[in-house]
Amino acid sequence: MTSVSNSKVGPAKATDAAVLPAVDEGSVLRKLFGVVLFVGWIVVTFIWLASTAYLAMHGRVTAVITAVSAVALLFLLGAMEGLEVSVIDRWQQVFPGRPPSYLAD
Repeated sequence: MTSVSNSKVGPAKATDAAVLPAVDEGSVLRKLFGVVLFVGWIVVTFIWLASTAYLAMHGRVTAVITAVSAVALLFLLGAMEGLEVSVIDRWQQVFPGRPPSYLAD
């Protein structure tokens, strides 16, 4: 008989639920760093929008032009990044039989 008998194979049992996974400290620090960056981004975005609105109300048209240009460039960057990710995701269908180094070229 070549069947393998292993009690750990199969669905989890009630006794397995008592075992908690180890917490990776690097993961916690990475999440904390991400939260700090996100909160900082929100604060800086609010300050940028408030200062642009203030300058626009006081007759500075160049502030509005600069803000619209910055947002348009961000949308362009986002679209280009999306295209890049889609090619990376489906490169085997687009370039069948090519090595991964072909993408770098």
